Amino acid sequence: MVSWNETKQSLCDLLDRISPMERALEFLVDLEKQWKKEGNPYLLRLWNAHRYHETLLHTLKAINSEREINTLLDLILSKAIELTGAERGFLLAEGYEIAKNFSGEGIYGDYKISLSVAQKVKREGNYLLSENALYDTNLAAAESVQEYHILSILCVPIALQKKRIGVIYLDNRLVRGSFKEDHVSLLLAFADQAAVAIENALLNQKILSQSQEVQVCNEELKQKVEHQSQELESARKQIKEFSKKYQYHNILARSAKMQQIFSTIDKIKNSDLAVLVQGESGTGKELVARAIHFSGQRKENPFLSENCGAIPESLFESELFGYEKGAFTGAQQSKKGLFEEAQGGTLFLDEIGELSLEMQKKLLRVLAEKKIRRVGSQQLFPIDVRIITATNRNLKQMVMDGQFREDLYYRLNAISIHIPPLRERREDIPILVDSFLKEAQEKDGIIRTIDQDAMGALLHYEWPGNIRQLRNEILRLCALCPNTLNARFLSEEVLSKKNPSSTNSKVRNLNDLLKDVEKQEILKALQVTGNNKSYAAKLLGISRFTLQRKMDKWGMI
Repeated sequence: MVSWNETKQSLCDLLDRISPMERALEFLVDLEKQWKKEGNPYLLRLWNAHRYHETLLHTLKAINSEREINTLLDLILSKAIELTGAERGFLLAEGYEIAKNFSGEGIYGDYKISLSVAQKVKREGNYLLSENALYDTNLAAAESVQEYHILSILCVPIALQKKRIGVIYLDNRLVRGSFKEDHVSLLLAFADQAAVAIENALLNQKILSQSQEVQVCNEELKQKVEHQSQELESARKQIKEFSKKYQYHNILARSAKMQQIFSTIDKIKNSDLAVLVQGESGTGKELVARAIHFSGQRKENPFLSENCGAIPESLFESELFGYEKGAFTGAQQSKKGLFEEAQGGTLFLDEIGELSLEMQKKLLRVLAEKKIRRVGSQQLFPIDVRIITATNRNLKQMVMDGQFREDLYYRLNAISIHIPPLRERREDIPILVDSFLKEAQEKDGIIRTIDQDAMGALLHYEWPGNIRQLRNEILRLCALCPNTLNARFLSEEVLSKKNPSSTNSKVRNLNDLLKDVEKQEILKALQVTGNNKSYAAKLLGISRFTLQRKMDKWGMI
């Protein structure tokens, strides 16, 4: 027969060499069969201890996997009763109390324990074991022991890093000496692990509570965001209504006359009828043409703009209708004309009154046939183009004077829009000024305002150059004034509060008057730009070619 010491040493050496728990258990199961045959009591005791600690291991796994605090405490007390064979148990931890008997039934209502024992163990941090509590001198002061005939008591502290968070109290009213020293060491080890599990569960509960608070905050924030979104949407609707009321595709206006024009645009935007836009120079005729196109059904197709006064008569046909390669000297390749390039979209012809009678005839033929023929080609190309024309001249008077074809006039004038001059809609001046100030701010980043005197002068001036002149005046002020635009920097024309056209009370021919105004604005632009014709043309809103032609026409070279 092998001695116990030799067997123990061999077993320890073997367990040191076998690291995986599963292999060790398999080995011990094989040994169990052999030990039972040999009848070695020491080995059987060792095996029983192994089975006992295996039960403890499964118990610890169970409590460490539970995260709900009430369920965990109930499980801890049940396992403590199971491990020690106690009749009843009581657990106190972090304000929670659990009581039950060996069958797992809760006994909260009629359960009486020695609270003095539990409080002492928690206070001092030492376990208490009594094999016969009724005759234990240390428990003589515990009235509950005598009153409820408690025989055996085992109470251990639940501590985590020297912080006592509760106790596990077990007792037996039927058997003396129910708890042994082995139970003490087992329950102490179990209590240490229970403390970790309780701490984790409390932390988990705190996290869940915080998570719920976060959810509540998120819900409140969501509702607040929804409320703010509703307010923002309401503000957007108000802005949209304001824009709809005072702005139409970059046309800023609040006057009744311009609102009528906006209404007209809404009605004709999806039509293919030709539109004639009339108004003084600088009133924004091209903006109206763009508004018609980009708010209508052709908005996804091209919008082309051409100033008829800027095209030499010899090039007019090739510019509008295109040409084939070799059609004339310099035609090295075929080129589409404006009608072809604007196919499906809109062609805007500004200053239509500048066309010669011969060019009017060719344009009329194209509009009537809806086909074009490139210069140098015999092939006809069908066209689908909406025509919008504009002029600052009185076409009807030109028809009467024989300067404009009557048939072309009526074909172009299917729908007529007259843009009033700025002096007839002075209520639009403040909103236009604000727009020009924002335009200047986008360029230099300076936020500017305008004082009442300056605004009063702007409102009283006649503005022969209309919006274009107002824009130039504001941008000029922005260059001269660092922050606040004031009246002393206004141009002499504005400060005089006189319309240049009103200096002579005699009625003048409109064509002569417009000619004088254009000459005056050209001279002013050249003066401001230091005779830089390209920049002057840009300020005037015309091409450099048109500027040069007008200067030649009026002998301004």
